[in-house]
Parts: sequence; C-alpha cells; structure tokens
Amino acid sequence: MEDAQALGAPAADTNGLPAEGPRWREVVECAADIFYKRGYDGSSIRDICESLGVSKGTLYHYIASKEDLLFAVVQDQHQRYLEVLRALADLDVSSRRRFEEFVRRHCFVECSDPRGARIYGLYAYRLSGTRRQQAVEFRKTYENVFVELITAGMADGWIRQVWPPTDTARILLAMMNSLHTWFDPDGKYSPDQTGSMVAGILAEGIQSYSTRGRADAAALPARRPKKVPSPREVPLA
Repeated sequence: MEDAQALGAPAADTNGLPAEGPRWREVVECAADIFYKRGYDGSSIRDICESLGVSKGTLYHYIASKEDLLFAVVQDQHQRYLEVLRALADLDVSSRRRFEEFVRRHCFVECSDPRGARIYGLYAYRLSGTRRQQAVEFRKTYENVFVELITAGMADGWIRQVWPPTDTARILLAMMNSLHTWFDPDGKYSPDQTGSMVAGILAEGIQSYSTRGRADAAALPARRPKKVPSPREVPLA
C-alpha cells in the first residue's frame, strides 16, 4: 500500500476534485476501466482500491464518493466532445462539409475511446445535483449545434426537408453513439477512417433528391448555422 502523498497534492479544482496530476490520472483511468468492465453499479471503491494498490482511506482522502470518480470520467468525455466544437467553430466551408466534419469528428471520439463513450452514454445521467445539470446542459448544447448544422443544410437545399431538424439530429446521434458497441480497435478501419465512412453514408442518406448525384452538391455556398458556441459558452463541468 502507498500513503496519501503518493497520489499527489490534494488541491481541489472548482468541482471539488483533486487538481490534475499523473497519479490522479491513473486513479481516473483505473475507475474508467472498472466501470467499463463491471458497470457502474457493479463496481465498488474496494475494487478500485485493490486495482490501484491503495487503501480506502488513501482514496477517500481525495474523493467523497464513487460518484466523484464517475464525474471525473464524464469530464474527460466532455473534453473530447468540446474538441469537436472547437474544431468546428472556425471552419468556413459549405454546410455539407460542416455536417460531414461534425460527424467524422464525433465518430472519431466514439471509436478512439469506446470505454469513455460507453460510460458517458450509460451513466452520465446518474450524476446528481449540479453535476447532473451540467451534463444535461452540455449534451443539449452539443445536440443543438448538430440541429443547426442540419437546419443549415436544409436551408441550402442539400438535405431533404422531410423530418424536423431536431428529430433528424437525435436519430443520427443515436446511430453514431452506438459505434462503441461494435467498433474493433484492431479491425480493418481506424477511428478516423470509420468516421469518414459514417459521414459519407449519413450525408448521402439525408441528401435531397434534387442534389443527389450532382458533382457540385458538396460545394454549395457556405452558410454558417445561426450560432456555433465558442468553447467559453459551452456549459462544461
């Protein structure tokens, strides 16, 4: 067993968790592995302590509950999704290219860390109080960005106006969010290749019949969504 100092200084961040450090990262990674393999309900602080080789007292010097570790894992996934928005914010391309880039990057996140994607999808809503509110607000903001991309595509004429943009966004996100259930890191395609394929398939699937097959369909005039939030505007724990 190791003493508390081996985990690093317990300086707390604004959410009551220890400040970032190599040993704290090891704790979060260990918790993520156990939550992924055993499920959140099937995991215990004892499991995490045994895997780390520390006592409960040592770990409780840094956390108050198992939820603190779930929150840390959810924060990591929020950061990955935030990078998708950051990359999208400065793109000055057609509405179709923006749509495809969002899909490609989102799928990359889902495939590059299936563990984090699964935990986030299944357990983010298990957080309580302010933490749960933050997770809900972030997800809504993220979804709204995709809705605006689809709305822009409809206004530009390359997306069929058959379904409401919000419903379309939710259906497509649900499809993309299932990638972690079957993606094989050792398989034929990389996360980026998989993202590019999914982006092409989804874009073709919702494309307007009037633009289907046109060589210039992807080069329609650039039209930004009403607003893509800057990283500072995204509610993030």
